[in-house]
Amino acid sequence: MTGLEWIGYPQIVLALWCPLLAFAVGNLLLRRRMPPRARFVIGVCAASTPAAALCVPYLPGLPFLGDLPWRAPLVWGISSPSIAYSGVALFLLDMATLFLLAGPCIGMAVQAVRVCRSHRKLVALPGYQVDGLRVVTGRSQGRTACTSGLFRPVIHVGEGIHRSSQASAVIAHERAHARARHLLWISLAEGLTMAWVWMPGRRRLITHIRLAAELWADEEARCRVGDRELAQALLAQLGGSLSDPVVPGRRPTSSAVGFSTADMLLVRAEALTCPPVQWSRRTTSSVVAMAAAAGLLVVLL
Repeated sequence: MTGLEWIGYPQIVLALWCPLLAFAVGNLLLRRRMPPRARFVIGVCAASTPAAALCVPYLPGLPFLGDLPWRAPLVWGISSPSIAYSGVALFLLDMATLFLLAGPCIGMAVQAVRVCRSHRKLVALPGYQVDGLRVVTGRSQGRTACTSGLFRPVIHVGEGIHRSSQASAVIAHERAHARARHLLWISLAEGLTMAWVWMPGRRRLITHIRLAAELWADEEARCRVGDRELAQALLAQLGGSLSDPVVPGRRPTSSAVGFSTADMLLVRAEALTCPPVQWSRRTTSSVVAMAAAAGLLVVLL
């Protein structure tokens, strides 16, 4: 390789340009006002795109490829001859490529372990089952309100919350998380992007996804219990009576859904002052068509 040819080399595209573009487009789209469900889906798709690009095989017979096999990791045999590199440079290139391929797998394993550990700790707390919930008693009962578990979510609610006037809103919110498997998708997005943890925009994209999950659950709870009860629950949470004391900018836990930073709580409270965003059928169809076209373009190119 000479000059700037390395900029378009497969490993560079997969490791740098693809995630940079995906995270940038995802963050740009999520700044627009849209329904929380669409926001969540777009965020997860944007976070998953770099890892998905690694899974598309290099097939020379595909149309539009031309002479630029832009996705072809080193282990598939599409690389410059070894004589172009010194022994150390070739070793570093091999390690970088292997990390690029193994990063999403390692990230998913790390996320699964974290979620399982958190789930086991929550289940170990003293409590009892009622109406499909796990009511936590003891010292932790006053600050517990979350959903744990990936494939079979369990809702944990403190006994103090369960007996409070905000119980219906909190439970409706957590049930929405459980039905949509939000923790599973958030863990998937975090795990698949772990290979690009250094990439600008990655953390902001994950924050957007978490916020979209909270707004999605709020919207469903809003339809079930009304604006007033949900607003009271949010105000109580801002005051620290429903969860741990909140600190502006503090990151929420990665292994349970239901805890928000103070910044997120303020955004959620502000969303209650506006009517729910609804897309028309035409807008929804257009967005789905554009997403399908973008995915097809990635496969063909």
